[in-house]
Amino acid sequence: MRTITAPGKFEGEPWFVPELWGKALDGGANYDIYNSKVGWAAVFELTNKEKKEYKIDKPYIMLSEDRQGFVKCFCLTQKELNDSF
Repeated sequence: MRTITAPGKFEGEPWFVPELWGKALDGGANYDIYNSKVGWAAVFELTNKEKKEYKIDKPYIMLSEDRQGFVKCFCLTQKELNDSF
């Protein structure tokens, strides 16, 4: 999977994260969650077409921003998503 090599808030993350982050900030995520573990996070439920395009076999992507302002991407199963709460 291609990752972003340019310095900045998306460095080291998969190529599709900036686009999904923009959608998340515009309210386009399937779920917005907030808890003490992750703070605010946006969750996208992927279609089969998106999983194929992104080369991911898990059905969920969770994006969150750490305290330094870097965006982190987590590819999750339903169980992993549930356990993140």
